Amino acid sequence: MNDIVSKLPNLTSLMKMSPHEWRHDLSAGLTTATLLIPQSMAYAMLAGLPPQMGLYASTLPILAYALLGSSRTLSVGPVAMDSLLTAATLAPLFAAGSASYLAGASALAALVGLSLVLMSVLKVGRLVKYISEAMMSGFTSAAAIIIALSQLKHLIGVDLERSSAAHKVLIQALSRVDELHVATLLIGLASLAIFKGLPKLTRVIPAGLVGVVSMIILSAMFDWSAHGVATVGEVPQGIPTPSLSAFIQLPELMMNPQMITGALSVALLAFMEAIAIGRAVASQHGYTIKPGQELLALGGSNLAAALVGAYPVAGGFSRTAVNDRAGARTPLASLVTMAMILLVVWRFTPALYTLPKTTLAAMIIGAVLSLIDLKAPVRWLKDDPAKLMIWSGTFFATLSLGLQVGIITGIVLSVVFKLKQATSSVVASEPSQV
Repeated sequence: MNDIVSKLPNLTSLMKMSPHEWRHDLSAGLTTATLLIPQSMAYAMLAGLPPQMGLYASTLPILAYALLGSSRTLSVGPVAMDSLLTAATLAPLFAAGSASYLAGASALAALVGLSLVLMSVLKVGRLVKYISEAMMSGFTSAAAIIIALSQLKHLIGVDLERSSAAHKVLIQALSRVDELHVATLLIGLASLAIFKGLPKLTRVIPAGLVGVVSMIILSAMFDWSAHGVATVGEVPQGIPTPSLSAFIQLPELMMNPQMITGALSVALLAFMEAIAIGRAVASQHGYTIKPGQELLALGGSNLAAALVGAYPVAGGFSRTAVNDRAGARTPLASLVTMAMILLVVWRFTPALYTLPKTTLAAMIIGAVLSLIDLKAPVRWLKDDPAKLMIWSGTFFATLSLGLQVGIITGIVLSVVFKLKQATSSVVASEPSQV
């Protein structure tokens, strides 16, 4: 029994729950679901996938993490940066929107899952100490800008070509400003105003739910699609059936360097995200996050995603924060969230038909803007030049060369400065030992 508990650490917190915690977790799970439902569809769109794949990614993967994870409140599902990395991995290999692209996304989830499990076996979690705060800040800030720019095409109603370089997207958008669809832009800006403005007035009413529902209703009332506003359209109804098709493709796809590089990038990023937000929340509640267990849990979550025809998942910053603020204390909150998503997929997807894509784009932009951190590099300008160099190198490499190059650059810079710091410490201590 002790062996089972050690491998499934969250079982302990579930078994020790009091009726008081049940009520808190139920409320938190419902609150997080109101954010995750529209967010999962938005992030699927960011990955170049249909919205139902985002919803599927918020079902079985949640259960896998709830059983295996060491964080009691981490909210697992689609996230912005991993979604963009998924698109960057698949775009050179498959035609956008094709059946092979969708199948490739599920196979990528399987490959990410296997990579994370292997990292857990090899105890790669110990190396997290070499990933500096400056690297994470620089990468996240640049990725947030890339993600926001990637949604310009939906926000302005112009079909821009995808690019991993932020400046190319911006130049392209400016050169085609005369094609801007005014109605699409106005709806997107109105949606963004709700997503960013409502939380400043009250946190009791979920801004995501209000923005999405109101735009669905208005779109249906005024038939916005007839006026050129792109909508989500038909979302298949029904709970996803587990399938091994994603795993059958693995032997062939594992021979492709693009898939291997992409899977390792997504896996590493998913791990870093989970550790960053997981530790921040855990420290507030007096328990610790186990890096090795997180690798195993995230690996299991991604394997579960592949099983239900979804795409790579990770721990979400904003959702985990919402889950924690709403009162979540155990994984029961995540299980409640999963139950709500299953209910929506089972019965209520037809209600999403008239949802404008510009509203989902606005949700993504609103979510990632808060990830841009310019205060830290300003502080490091005076206090810590080494951290500033890591931040700058990671930030500009990511912004100009793409996410995968940015991750590698950041890790290399972090390790180099860490080793240099260790060497300097040894040299400085030598005179005193003579």
